[in-house]
Amino acid sequence: MLKTFSAAFLAFSMVACSMPEAAQEANADSRPTSRPSAPVSMLDTADYEFYANGVHAGGVVDVADVLSDPASFQGRTIRVRGDIAKVCPVKGCWVKVGPEANSLFVKFQNCDSYLPVDLTGSLICEGEMEIKTISVEEQKHLLEDEGKHDEAAKITSPRKTVRMVASGAAMKR
Repeated sequence: MLKTFSAAFLAFSMVACSMPEAAQEANADSRPTSRPSAPVSMLDTADYEFYANGVHAGGVVDVADVLSDPASFQGRTIRVRGDIAKVCPVKGCWVKVGPEANSLFVKFQNCDSYLPVDLTGSLICEGEMEIKTISVEEQKHLLEDEGKHDEAAKITSPRKTVRMVASGAAMKR
């Protein structure tokens, strides 16, 4: 049995090694890869100011549509547009997009990526949508960043929220 296996392996190896180089390359090209077949284009830098990793070109969802049916966007990477309601006043590491009373919380995945704390206007954010339970500690931290210490002191239980973990953002120039 071992001799039969060894002979078959040797024969296969000899055939594979004797294949013309062009045939080997054609076989290699037909294997699936993790790379996209075409480069993904970004929004035009002449028209947009980029933050973090920027934003890819493609369809954009209005923040009101996301907030009206957040479950349909959960786990999906999307681009969402809305007016800035609030930027983290400490470092610019998060932003609330949409009306202040019902805004989408957007946190940047890379803690080295920040928005200008005085940024205003309409923003496009790209990232993964999630419905997540936020711990008491994180809720307090976010409220304290906004200077809402009295509200932070009243937090006693985790809370479910809709948010985006963003890889980038863009603002029309």
